[in-house]
Amino acid sequence: NGQLILITPSAFYTLAVNQIKSKMHLPFFIGEIRVNGAYATLQNTKRLNPKNNNISFDLSAVSHSKFPIQYYYRINGEKWISNNSSDFNFQSLQAGDYIFEFKADTPFYETSFIGPIKVTIEEYWWRQTWFLIACFILTLLIVILVVRWRILKIQERKRRSLSNELFSLQSQMNPHFTFNSLNSVQSYLSSNDKRAAQIYLADFAILMRNIMDQAKLNLITLEEEITFLTQYLNLEKRRLDNSFDFEIIVDESLRIDQTFMPTLMLQPFVENAVWHGVSSLNSPGKISISFQRKNELLICEVRDNGKGLHQEKLNKPYHKSTGINNVRERMRLFEELFKKVIQLEIINQEESGETGVLVRLSVPELTSANKLN
Repeated sequence: NGQLILITPSAFYTLAVNQIKSKMHLPFFIGEIRVNGAYATLQNTKRLNPKNNNISFDLSAVSHSKFPIQYYYRINGEKWISNNSSDFNFQSLQAGDYIFEFKADTPFYETSFIGPIKVTIEEYWWRQTWFLIACFILTLLIVILVVRWRILKIQERKRRSLSNELFSLQSQMNPHFTFNSLNSVQSYLSSNDKRAAQIYLADFAILMRNIMDQAKLNLITLEEEITFLTQYLNLEKRRLDNSFDFEIIVDESLRIDQTFMPTLMLQPFVENAVWHGVSSLNSPGKISISFQRKNELLICEVRDNGKGLHQEKLNKPYHKSTGINNVRERMRLFEELFKKVIQLEIINQEESGETGVLVRLSVPELTSANKLN
């Protein structure tokens, strides 16, 4: 009836056959855990520093069978690997996460398992992700800074070259003025008018001193420009026996002591107004210079009532003038240095029914920050 009867000298037993297991449970447990040879517990092996990367598990299994117990282990769910004893040694483990599992097996016993036991071995700080990212960012910043420094050095070298070229151009005085001034002195001396020659030479020396001083600067104030042009025109007026008059008109809204403009930029146009404009007139000549602010531009105009330019010769004398070519080149340098465009217009007033030439220079806003050392 599905019963198993066991008879002993002192008693007998009945067991249901379906309750008898074919294999018994195999006791399997952890005896010791060692980290770098030192005793440890499951709790303090969950996270280990990089130096504590040698782990030993001493396991035990109890069997009453004559057959030997076979031990196995696997890491991170990989293939089971047989081990010759119940001692498991894992040496020089690399940084990372590990899941250890063990099993013991012998005939007539059920296979027993221990695990999973999770252990994390930390990476050295200089190998950790945050440090590598920080090193990458730092390296990238160094590269960027070096490249930027190199670009700035190249830009500075170019800036110095352009600055030297600009100052070199500013130091080139238009030969007309110097030649004509010396001729005037010679004329005074020839007529034995030594007093006039002395006065003229004194004023000429002051003007030349101002020109040399200004040649060292790329910017001057509007006040300094007006003073310089007044000195220049007075000298030219005396040279031409007061054959022309001039006026300088300044918009009241302009603060001439805080408004800047390029050095010696207007003088060649004023000189052309004298030399090509009013000097050859049979009637009194007039030169008008005006300054006004319009749409954040300083508008500088030089107007004369000379004979003007015929259409077929428009801009020809201005174009060939050394001083005007000098100005055009300096305008180009200003644009390269400061990214500011200076506009130049030379207008023949005959087209509007007037006489003479109008030169208009439109200068963008400049500040003391645009000064070159």
